[in-house]
Amino acid sequence: MATATQAGQPGGPNKDGNTTTNGVAQLLAVAFAHDPLSAVLAADPGRRANILPWFFRACVRHAQAHGGVVTRPGGAALWLSGQFGPDVVQGFSCGMGGLPWRVGLGATARLLRHEACGHRLLHDSGVTTFGYLWFAGVTPDARGQGLARHLVEDVLAALAARGHHTCLLTTESAQNVTIWSRTGFVVAGHHPRTPAGLPIWLMRRSVP
Repeated sequence: MATATQAGQPGGPNKDGNTTTNGVAQLLAVAFAHDPLSAVLAADPGRRANILPWFFRACVRHAQAHGGVVTRPGGAALWLSGQFGPDVVQGFSCGMGGLPWRVGLGATARLLRHEACGHRLLHDSGVTTFGYLWFAGVTPDARGQGLARHLVEDVLAALAARGHHTCLLTTESAQNVTIWSRTGFVVAGHHPRTPAGLPIWLMRRSVP
């Protein structure tokens, strides 16, 4: 059974140790170790392994304040209510203000310009009220068991409880587009190459 941490309710560790901020951050760091966008933060795998736990700790803190955190053994998802990610003030509040010092000004600029492309896709889609599936990650040893689908179901239930009728996500992987389509998402926008050198897809689905 999934555990969901709503905004402002950090929650304690369960028997799997995955509902603490550090536990979720470490799980997502492992899950996203080879993600294309993670390579924008740090091209070197060793340096990336040091940066990602810090990065995801900040993301988890932001999700706890502005959405929620869903965990299952081997997987976790972060969702946001009505936003794609932290603004400048929220970024400093959750600890992401140190990003330029952690990854460098060049990588930070590429990441921000990449995210701006996602915002343009959102604007062009005409969607104004939504919940955002920010991150959903499954560790390599837990893949192939349908865990991602369960995480999506948990996030959709949380969004429904918050009164949302539309769920959005973005992905930089054509393979993930196929995977997400199996859970009911459809492509709502596409940019073939962002300043980070990656494609980006905006996908949406209704919330039951």
